[in-house]
Amino acid sequence: MRQSKGMENNTLHSLGLLILRVVIGIIFIANGFMMLNKWGIENTIHQFAGAGIPMTALVVYFSIAAELIGGFLFIADFATRLLALAYVAIYYIHWAHGLYVSDNGYEYILLLGVASLLFVFTGPGKFSVDYLIARATRGRWGKKNKGVSDDPAVAAYSA
Repeated sequence: MRQSKGMENNTLHSLGLLILRVVIGIIFIANGFMMLNKWGIENTIHQFAGAGIPMTALVVYFSIAAELIGGFLFIADFATRLLALAYVAIYYIHWAHGLYVSDNGYEYILLLGVASLLFVFTGPGKFSVDYLIARATRGRWGKKNKGVSDDPAVAAYSA
């Protein structure tokens, strides 16, 4: 049986979102491990303090946890929209250094942030935990809810 054009586009769209989520999640996890293992907590605290970040130790522990746990959640696409919005806080460290990453600037962080922000606007796609939750809970309200999309992932975020 041949799929309709719309179904192929939906599947390719979801596959593209999955690939991007996995790559971003891996980068988040790698950054968390770098702060924890390569730099060490004390050195990371020193670097954050040098950037003028208040409550430095608390921010460092939060950042490590957010990157490690958030990276895995991003890959699974569980609460990705919230994680993407939280990522914007990282700009604080790099903003004063200008654009270029070679000067500790924000170009790399900007790319990750904008790629993450994409999920705030598009939703998870159908290869995600959020999609499965939306699909499982959709029947409770009935199939023909007024103004609710036929795509469970979209319906989950439009309620």
